[in-house]
Amino acid sequence: MKLLTKFIMGGIIGFIGAYALLYFRDARTSESMFAYGGLALIVLLLIWSVYLYVSTKKLHFTSYTGDEEDEADEKKYKKSSDFSTSSYSALVVSMILLAFTLIQEMSVYLVVTSIVLVIVSLFLSTGMNPAAKFLYADREFPKADGSTSSDAYADEFLHAADEGERAIILQGLYKSHNLMNTLLVIAMMLATTYSILQDPSQMFSVIMIGVVLIAGNLKYQLSIRNK
Repeated sequence: MKLLTKFIMGGIIGFIGAYALLYFRDARTSESMFAYGGLALIVLLLIWSVYLYVSTKKLHFTSYTGDEEDEADEKKYKKSSDFSTSSYSALVVSMILLAFTLIQEMSVYLVVTSIVLVIVSLFLSTGMNPAAKFLYADREFPKADGSTSSDAYADEFLHAADEGERAIILQGLYKSHNLMNTLLVIAMMLATTYSILQDPSQMFSVIMIGVVLIAGNLKYQLSIRNK
């Protein structure tokens, strides 16, 4: 997991850093580098996701006994977690790439390719999640008839998990909530700084980040308050 995280963060940071460096040298070159670099990063993440899915599937259908079974379960859990991280990162980067190609009015080929990558990433992150297929094949998790972000789905999902799993899930969600608040504030500050230094105003982005911050914290506080 640590290796995967370093790989993803290194790719994204290098991706953005190279674009920022080239932006001040040649705008056209930087746009092409950003687009094709993004395509390469997404493809690598998708390939890695498929590999993790296949590996998890192989572990699931292989018979183990004794300590080997416990080790196989641990490997399946870690590979499933890495799959979720990789496939979701591919989805987010492909959405960024799609937005970039549309805003910069790049070639139809790049736009269509970006759309295809968004669809493939979405399919991988939702339809091929090995956690539900292999880790908890005998568990009756709720079906996402509507949105998986709805309150009803969240309650049913937590109810299907045991006490230990709920503690781990809630701990992870709380840490993610705090990290998201910090990163959104930093993003607001960066967008404001960019608006001051450059001609295009990022005021709309600043407002939207503020709305997301308020909405997220309001939802969290109401969930606690109403229990």
